[in-house]
Amino acid sequence: MVSLRFTVLFLVLFGVQWFLWRSLLLELLPKEEIKSVGVKIFIHAIPADLLSQFEKLEMNIDSCSLNAPWYTIEQRLPALLQSPVGKPFLTDNSVEADFFLVPHHSTCLYHRCIHTSPFLHDNSTQAHRCRENVLAYMEAIQSWVERTAAWEHSGGRDHLYILPWDWASLLFDSDSDPERGVLLRNRIASSIHLTLLGGLTIGDPATKNLAANEQLYLFAEDKDIVIPPWRDMSLALSLRPTVNERSILAYFRGTLASSSPTYSQGIRQRLISIGEADARLLIKAEQSEFYWHELRHVRFALCPRGWAGWSSRYYDALASGAIPVVIADDWQPPFASDLSLRIKEEEVDNTLDILSAVSEEKIREIQANGERLFKKVIWPDNAQPDGEALNYLIDELSKRKQLYDSDPESDREDKKLTSDEEELNDL
Repeated sequence: MVSLRFTVLFLVLFGVQWFLWRSLLLELLPKEEIKSVGVKIFIHAIPADLLSQFEKLEMNIDSCSLNAPWYTIEQRLPALLQSPVGKPFLTDNSVEADFFLVPHHSTCLYHRCIHTSPFLHDNSTQAHRCRENVLAYMEAIQSWVERTAAWEHSGGRDHLYILPWDWASLLFDSDSDPERGVLLRNRIASSIHLTLLGGLTIGDPATKNLAANEQLYLFAEDKDIVIPPWRDMSLALSLRPTVNERSILAYFRGTLASSSPTYSQGIRQRLISIGEADARLLIKAEQSEFYWHELRHVRFALCPRGWAGWSSRYYDALASGAIPVVIADDWQPPFASDLSLRIKEEEVDNTLDILSAVSEEKIREIQANGERLFKKVIWPDNAQPDGEALNYLIDELSKRKQLYDSDPESDREDKKLTSDEEELNDL
């Protein structure tokens, strides 16, 4: 009996001592060594009376992806989070959420509006009307979001807005009343913007109503995240060569000239003469049904800016095993330093000399990085189930969660939020 009591006492004392030592060791570990933390995302349920405005705006959310597919990430990401792939990161309990996604679909709505009208240009009367309507719609949604307990608790800094338009939140603008657009962009400035943009060139014609110091609101590197566009890469992946024998030194297909003198800030126009100078370069304005077949033979895929700074060709190149060459000074796509080369816009005339000088060692290094990382810029779906772009996004959100949790001004640990149902009833 005495022996049993001694054994129990020993185990208790040992357990207490181990707990104290474990707590001390955890305190001593540097926080920087924490590589990843769990992330839970709550998707706001926009009230039906706001969603009914789709009909008033002559827009249909089910068909708003009629334009280029990359803008549909605005719809597809919320759906992906609700699929089996995204379920580990999704919560329907706002109390345990780390981030709050606002599914507004404004970019899709805008493109649906302008592409179902007889006027297809951004400077048309119809486009201006579409922008005004989308601005009014987003103002209504934002007013609802700001009344939720989640927003009131954090001031919106843990809220996520998917903004895939070419100039991100500058979509929310008004020619008749520019201050309305500025006000709305200010209201979401503290939130995390998921954009394709990742920068903004000063002097771009789209910034005519934009205050100089507001550029940070379109993309702030310390909080916003550059995400890949939604793109069907299944054919590119099926054609991806296992051996990098590439006969085309540099490649570009797409618009090279425009009636607008500001298009591409002259970058693409200057590529025409470069393509004529060397047979190893394939630079064409014409589209080709063999685009993906050509890319598999390309060593350097040129990714110059167009109307905006970002380019889907960066992601096309990675899926095909080519090396992207970014010609857009202020765009920072995911993993750019590991996966791509960069040519300054002012040096575009020297493209051939710059690429010819790249060492084989550097090329092999980038190609090896590409083999390791290319899936992280491809979104998963049935056609490309191995895509890991969602994991990339969660990793980026995890970094921001750690920063928020370590902020002494944050009371995230003590937050007491109502459930979504209670939240809506209170409104």
